[in-house]
Amino acid sequence: MLDRFGVDFYFEIVCFFSSILFYTKKRNRLLMYFIPFLFLTVIVEFIGGWYLYKGIRNYWIFNVFTTIEFSFYAVLFYIHFRKKSLKRLVLIFIPLFSCIVILNFLFIQGLNNTFNSYTFLLGSFFVVIFCCCFF
Repeated sequence: MLDRFGVDFYFEIVCFFSSILFYTKKRNRLLMYFIPFLFLTVIVEFIGGWYLYKGIRNYWIFNVFTTIEFSFYAVLFYIHFRKKSLKRLVLIFIPLFSCIVILNFLFIQGLNNTFNSYTFLLGSFFVVIFCCCFF
């Protein structure tokens, strides 16, 4: 079973334990947010791999997780942005993105039919925009 997971899964586990280790040493506020996020990432990857191993469709778990993932990234940018206009952009993005995801689940790509590439591309686009604004 464990040979079915890719190298990325093991790197995610290492990152999770590293975040715990470095948080206990540094007490960095940013690392505090990554600990539950990385734990959730490892759990989602494990469940998705288990479903795949059993021959069960696993699209739904990754479709839901990517919504959580992009919202998490947006919150991190919100914390670090200094300008109110950029903070406002993030506050507009999160509910708008969530609504688009729900519409995509219901009417376009479905929840468990395929990987929701449209909302993934939209979330990735906004993360790139947020990164550009950050720098």
